[in-house]
Amino acid sequence: MKKIGFVFYLVAIFFWACSPKPKPEENHTNDTNQIHTITKPDSATLMKPKIMGQMRAYYTSLEQEKIDENQFFAHVVTVFYNSKDISSAKIGESLREGFKKMDNRKITIDEQATSLKITPDGYELILGGTSTHTDVTKKNTVEGVFRNKIILDKDLKITYYNVAPDAERIAGEQNELIFAQQLVAAFGKSETLANFIHPDKGVVCMYRSGAFDRMETRRTTEEIKVKNKAVWKVLASANCSDIILNKIPAFNCETEFKEKGCFLAPVSQFDEAARTATELNKLNDRSVGYNEKQKDSFKEIEGMITHQLIITDSNLLLGFGQIEGKWYLLEINISKFDCSA
Repeated sequence: MKKIGFVFYLVAIFFWACSPKPKPEENHTNDTNQIHTITKPDSATLMKPKIMGQMRAYYTSLEQEKIDENQFFAHVVTVFYNSKDISSAKIGESLREGFKKMDNRKITIDEQATSLKITPDGYELILGGTSTHTDVTKKNTVEGVFRNKIILDKDLKITYYNVAPDAERIAGEQNELIFAQQLVAAFGKSETLANFIHPDKGVVCMYRSGAFDRMETRRTTEEIKVKNKAVWKVLASANCSDIILNKIPAFNCETEFKEKGCFLAPVSQFDEAARTATELNKLNDRSVGYNEKQKDSFKEIEGMITHQLIITDSNLLLGFGQIEGKWYLLEINISKFDCSA
């Protein structure tokens, strides 16, 4: 019996030695010199989905006109466009006031135009996208491209919200701030400024002559220099170092401007020349009368103005808007704040 057991033991050893050994797992390697590393995503990458979710919720609230400012803004926001150290309550009031001016609002975030970085106190977001809405007053569709700088605290509440310093439109187009900055830089430069005037529509020049306002449509800077010297003189000497957004300064002839500077803001209805021409015609004075063709021209051009830039030091009002997707200077007005008789 002992011999039989010993034989069985030898047979078992033989078969174990000859049996195929299991192959090493595919993820293993016999190269002991190879080092495997695991790359961990950084904090910004980890937080971006959550932050973008918060921003999508914010823009959805704007679309639905049901904003809860306490959900998205810190109690005090250091900058909200032209306002500084403004409360979330005031921001909520401003946003709700804006709801009255637009319908059918749609906002789309462009992920490719969005970046995020960590700051000591939270997160800094450069966020781009497109928007459309219907202007309640003019009943037309307004399209825009935005690029904003947004700072959030660690609770993802907005503490800073403004146009990004490098804001640019896609396809070489510009937003109204960039256009205004480039327009100001072109003051006094005839050839450069010519690029801001539509060759067919032209620009309305409005000025004071004696006791009456005068309006003419010019299509070149040379026409302005030769035929509207007073307008050109003001335009050439105007200076604007910093533009304040979304604010129009109060003005009257006794105190003039309550605030000084350059102010850029959207305008729902712009009819300075067209309205003035109608009023002057009521005087039955041929020297200041305007025919229907002239009035229709003023009305057409001013109907395309969506933004106004006021430069208080020069008592200058500029109106501009888009024609076929490109921004143009459409009115130069030096009579609006002229209190002379």
